[in-house]
Amino acid sequence: MKPKFIIISLLILLFSCSRNVEGLYLNIAESLLSVKPDSSLVILKSITPENLHSSAQKAKYALLLSAALDKNYIDVQSDSLISIATKYYDQQGSVKEQMMAWYYDGIVKKNKHVYAPAVVSFEKAAKNAEIIKDSHFLGLIYRNIAASFNQSYNIESAIEYMQKAIACFQITPSDSLYLQYAKCSLATCYLNNNDYNLAEATIQDIDSSFSINLKVIIDTYKAYLKIMKDKDYEDGISKYKEISPRFLTHQDYSAIALAYNHLNQTDLSLANLNNAYNKAVSRTDSSYVDFTKSKILVERGKVLDAYYLLDYATSVQDSLTRSVLSESVSSAQRDYFKKEAETETEKRADLRRQSIVAGIIGILTALLVIIMLVLRSWKKEQWLKELMAKEAINSQNISLLSKENAFLLSTHYSERIRYIDNISCEYYSADNKTQRDLVFKQFKDYVGDLRDDASFYKSIEEDLNKYCNDIMHKLRSQVPQIKGLNLKTITLFFAGLSYETVAIILHAQSISSLKMQRTRFRKTIEESNAADKQFLLDMLEMKRRPTRKTNE
Repeated sequence: MKPKFIIISLLILLFSCSRNVEGLYLNIAESLLSVKPDSSLVILKSITPENLHSSAQKAKYALLLSAALDKNYIDVQSDSLISIATKYYDQQGSVKEQMMAWYYDGIVKKNKHVYAPAVVSFEKAAKNAEIIKDSHFLGLIYRNIAASFNQSYNIESAIEYMQKAIACFQITPSDSLYLQYAKCSLATCYLNNNDYNLAEATIQDIDSSFSINLKVIIDTYKAYLKIMKDKDYEDGISKYKEISPRFLTHQDYSAIALAYNHLNQTDLSLANLNNAYNKAVSRTDSSYVDFTKSKILVERGKVLDAYYLLDYATSVQDSLTRSVLSESVSSAQRDYFKKEAETETEKRADLRRQSIVAGIIGILTALLVIIMLVLRSWKKEQWLKELMAKEAINSQNISLLSKENAFLLSTHYSERIRYIDNISCEYYSADNKTQRDLVFKQFKDYVGDLRDDASFYKSIEEDLNKYCNDIMHKLRSQVPQIKGLNLKTITLFFAGLSYETVAIILHAQSISSLKMQRTRFRKTIEESNAADKQFLLDMLEMKRRPTRKTNE
């Protein structure tokens, strides 16, 4: 037993008969929380909560125990404990205590996989961290916000906040280890976004000398890139064999399965798929492995089996899309939540002042009534102006949110018809007409004729109307000259599908003709009398998902 722990034990015994022994335990646990979190947890568990009589002690106990559990890698999913701290410190206590309470409230919500409320709690903690200029805690907060966005497949926001976390950890030299792990997390975001070059550059910037685990993480990244980026399957498998299986994730085993499949080693491919399923810890992870398995089945010619597997995996993707849309709303209203927190703080301060100057308030109220009678007409005019200004801002926010939701919706459709997209790129990469005819036949055998499939376009239109401010209803009523095949084409454009995918769905039109058609759509809308002309043009100019380079 270490001397330091012996001294602490003696101090506890020495003061065990004192009237405030529980308070002494809390103080000792707090002093050990950062340097010896395991010892802090032991002390906190020795405390009987029923012996804590004051609200302040109960709140402190709830906060310290939540922190100690997290620092000992024990994931808590019930907010019954941390809610005691947030309710107390939200009304009183220091800025640091408020920061920690909302931070660990966000941790619990993240453990429960409710990411939008988790981001709100983390944002409240970030506000307090900015006030006290705590760069270390602000880095932890941003890192967890990034993790929440990454888990809900909002990769762009995840990258943004992970870069903020890195900037915070760069301020203090003592945060160097946190900085390296934040870079690892940023590399993971880039890999999830298929930005292999940025991921590789980030990995090269990580200093693995801080920890053995960092070196293992870097080795797994390099093995993954060998397979997914360089297509060097044998070297990638060889690199994975040098890494202990306990460090591999479901994504690593999926990559290994793909590599063995390309090397025509079916048994090893299936074995690693099973390993990937065993490593999956959530339904989302399992759906990732399902997509990998369906790709392997297609390459083996088992198209029907792949279709049924994709249908199941897509149902999981649908739920993820709803989560992404929820996160986008949270992101769009982030400043609103900050303002709301500031307003609540001001209200509490006003209530304290009002209790002190109650008599003066009565006099001021009477004076205010007189002033309101005199300036009644002026106030009414100002109120109308403010109402009109708010309405204009709300309309602008709806348009911006519709564009963001449209891009998220395009990502959703890209996941659902990823196989069609791959066939489209193969079609326009083919060297001759024979190869193109073969690829096009494979497309028709797999999905049939989508050009004249009314249910296919009806489904897309319903989603666009739902998530993009009723855009298709507005287009049909305000620009009626766009109809027939042109209406189908612009619907696919609004859904954010790639030119290659649109071309093969519409029976292999050329890419250049589609680009010219998109230009004609823009001109038609500009020359129309549409009330929502700018909104329609903005949606037509929406960022498109990147596609592979074709021969055209």
